[in-house]
Amino acid sequence: MKKNISSNDCRFIFTDKFNMLTMKDIGIELKHFSMGTAPEKPSFLVNQDDLKKKIIEKFSGFFDENMSQGLEVIFLKSNYGNGKSHFIRMIYTFLNEYENVIARRVSLKQEETDLKKKILESISQKKLKECAEFIVETALEDAVKDEKDAVLLSVAEKYNVSAKLSQIIYEAARSNEITKQVQAISILKGNYLPSYLKSFDCKSKDLNNDFYYNVIRLISVYLKETTHYLVVVFDEYEHVFSWRSSEARKSLYQDIKLFSDHIDTFSNLFFVFAESDSVENRTESMDDPAFVSRKSNLTYQIADISSEDEVEKLFGMILKRYQKYYSISLEECKEGILQSVYEDSSVKTKTNYRGYTQAIMRALDQFRNQPPKTKKSKKIRLIKKEEMNDNIEDRKAEEARIAKWKNATSISRKTILCELLENMLVNVGEQIISRSRKRGEYATRFGNVRKKYYVISTDNPSIKDIIKRYEAISSEKEEEDLLYILYPAIEGELYVEIDGKLVCYDANTIKAAFQSIYEDKVTYDNIESYLEILNRRSDNAKEN
Repeated sequence: MKKNISSNDCRFIFTDKFNMLTMKDIGIELKHFSMGTAPEKPSFLVNQDDLKKKIIEKFSGFFDENMSQGLEVIFLKSNYGNGKSHFIRMIYTFLNEYENVIARRVSLKQEETDLKKKILESISQKKLKECAEFIVETALEDAVKDEKDAVLLSVAEKYNVSAKLSQIIYEAARSNEITKQVQAISILKGNYLPSYLKSFDCKSKDLNNDFYYNVIRLISVYLKETTHYLVVVFDEYEHVFSWRSSEARKSLYQDIKLFSDHIDTFSNLFFVFAESDSVENRTESMDDPAFVSRKSNLTYQIADISSEDEVEKLFGMILKRYQKYYSISLEECKEGILQSVYEDSSVKTKTNYRGYTQAIMRALDQFRNQPPKTKKSKKIRLIKKEEMNDNIEDRKAEEARIAKWKNATSISRKTILCELLENMLVNVGEQIISRSRKRGEYATRFGNVRKKYYVISTDNPSIKDIIKRYEAISSEKEEEDLLYILYPAIEGELYVEIDGKLVCYDANTIKAAFQSIYEDKVTYDNIESYLEILNRRSDNAKEN
């Protein structure tokens, strides 16, 4: 265990821990990668730079004694297979190394549950006893004398709690009967047996929502005074949507709203709700629209894997561990391994982190067990290539580009299209003022005219999809910007009315564009001429 955590320590939450791993650690991590599961103690988190920065800022502020604003509640959301579990386990294992941080992971199962009880489930019996002792000792300072009744009255007055809670707190701290003390702590944790209530002349109705809100409030007081923190990660939040009882769901939403309404009251608590996208989450809007609005402001999206650069970063981190574990070097085979990854059938249907991670492990195992005999043949090919004339070289290059396009995933195709578009823009002299290959977005200036380009690649193009994307795009662009959208062609006639130009490409028009840009090196004065080559048909969109 490390010393008490500081705000500055949070800079290292997502630092690559490769140099601290034992061979056993690496072996376990690689096995998880092969299985498509998140390691219990992940050693790295690739990509997600924007989100990592935001999370670090959140925790840095939370652990800053001079600047902390109290309780924090965030939702981490991702599509299935995109690293939600990996993300939260990285946070959890980092925080769990510090003496003054209580870090817990709790799964929200499909059965209905009380959030307050789940929070208390994260507090050990020992810590609850220490809390009870602290409450009693501080109340004793204001008590008339050190007798049970006087102390009970002082606890109730000082901390504004019921007589029942005062009594149970007192017994948890001072009872001479071990059995009674254990029973009191069990009641405070919310996992008591009904028979325990008799010992305190208590009924189940006395242990209502207010009772447990106050238990958590007292824990928060104790944590703050002793400079301790409780961080609870609630995994599988999406299971809440399948609860049969809408009242149980509404109760959970009410709890979250109450905690977030009283951030100073419940200080030194940090709740992370990890959620996978679910088609069932419409129940949330039906149950509590106000909660949905509030939740949106607390939600941080884990980004999908969206570019070849990100795939290669993931590959690099796994390769480093793989080579150390098996005491081999595959550096000379990197290009071939990556090609196998991109050609893996699974990543064409599941272009997410899990799919790519498993594909990388399959490719690494294949190259380790059956090293390709490519060195000599590669030299022969290079010699032959030098002897070929330019026409043969150009034809081979064109065939390679077309083959790469046909075998590419939607992510890789977007990267190829971005490269193609950039060549076109340079040729016509448009100034690129901002670009993002990852998002497929470009802003250019041509004289006094501003233009916005959106490159879209998807395995499931549809009219519904393009309309949805256009609505999102049009809400972001400035009114004076000229709009261009590159989108996969859809079989049949496509009539979509947009304020701009919709360019629908397919394999044939891509081939023609490749030839125009890379082989014939045709130069036009305007971008529209290039885009007509890329467009499957000139009448596939109504333009205003």
